Amino acid sequence: MAKRNKRVLVYQNDKSNHALKYRGNRGKAEESEDDGDGEKRIWGLSVRLIVLSACFVSGFGFIMLYFTAANEMQNVTATNYTQLVNSEFNIQNYSLATDRVNVRHRPSLEEFIKYFDCQLPILIRGVVDQWPCMKWNGDYFKSQYGDQRVAVVNVEGDLINAEAATMTLEEFNQIASNGKPSKWHYVQDELLINRHQKLKADIKESIYFKENFFKLFPEEIRPWDAMLLWGSAHSRSHLHIDPYNWTGTNAVLYGRKRWKLFPPGQDDKFYIQPNQMCGFPLNCHKYNSPIDSFNVDNEKYPLFRNAKYIQIEQNAGELLIIPPGWFHQVYNPVETIAISSQIMNSQNYNIILKEITAANELITDSLPDDIESYTPKEKVLFMLSLLPEKVMERGRFVNNEIVKQFYGSH
Repeated sequence: MAKRNKRVLVYQNDKSNHALKYRGNRGKAEESEDDGDGEKRIWGLSVRLIVLSACFVSGFGFIMLYFTAANEMQNVTATNYTQLVNSEFNIQNYSLATDRVNVRHRPSLEEFIKYFDCQLPILIRGVVDQWPCMKWNGDYFKSQYGDQRVAVVNVEGDLINAEAATMTLEEFNQIASNGKPSKWHYVQDELLINRHQKLKADIKESIYFKENFFKLFPEEIRPWDAMLLWGSAHSRSHLHIDPYNWTGTNAVLYGRKRWKLFPPGQDDKFYIQPNQMCGFPLNCHKYNSPIDSFNVDNEKYPLFRNAKYIQIEQNAGELLIIPPGWFHQVYNPVETIAISSQIMNSQNYNIILKEITAANELITDSLPDDIESYTPKEKVLFMLSLLPEKVMERGRFVNNEIVKQFYGSH
């Protein structure tokens, strides 16, 4: 067994209870306050540096977390500035946009990792349109799974009035085409696909998320993979960062989506309430904003006026991949069916481990002396081995309660 290294390196206080605060704070390029023609170029460079500073944090030994009863986090982060500068230098001759979402037709895995994964959003064409699930629509769900219950969000008035409910897919199909600006409905269900192998088989594995360390997690605490998103016209998500700050994927099968994506480093403009928790089997902090970016109350949220964002419209057959640290909100202008999922890989695992550590009161006051020689997969397995039994027990309880809510006790 490897010896434990008891030496604590350097601590940096973070009392914000925001586990993402470390993103690029030291390596962030300053944004220009000038509104002239050069602003987009300067802002684009700033976005690039901010995201890279989050993703090129060196190994797990520099992401030790200490979570105290006072919700103070102390963390060690180190950015390899040579890597950062070289990466910026390497894209000078590449047609990469930082002021809009890049669109690619089936990019190679090497291109995806080098320029986008854990760095910039990308819209990929030529992948999802080959999946069998492209046949999914209201009539299909009604005929094949009409009696299955799903989680639904109903909204009358403003998004802040959202109410959670359950109904059968046949019942939802009856109202899915009746969305109005002031009254809409949105299936946001994580159980249906995972409980029906036929549906699961219709979703093909892509090279972009073939490496996924979430598969290593014990079943009791593994995030549910493949969330069904079926919204009426005018439905929308909250403005948020994904759970665990993972890399998010969204595949549109029917209809279209309109996205607003907010580069990292703007948390102070989103009025995030502290101590929100996701309630997943493996708990995590939740970073949901009360702001509806598609219907903003500027008097109530004046700081939001200065938030920078990029927009894109996503059509059926297209895949959007969103890196960690990017707040985002989606609006469905028409009835839309999509699937969302998540990635934990060699590029973002350290960010996700940090979130898990912070939310589950896991104290890592010592690490093996040879931790830097571990592969990303080995580091993930090591962290999972530190989770106490009470975390596993909670995971089993939450899973069982959710299943009972939809399917009863049997």
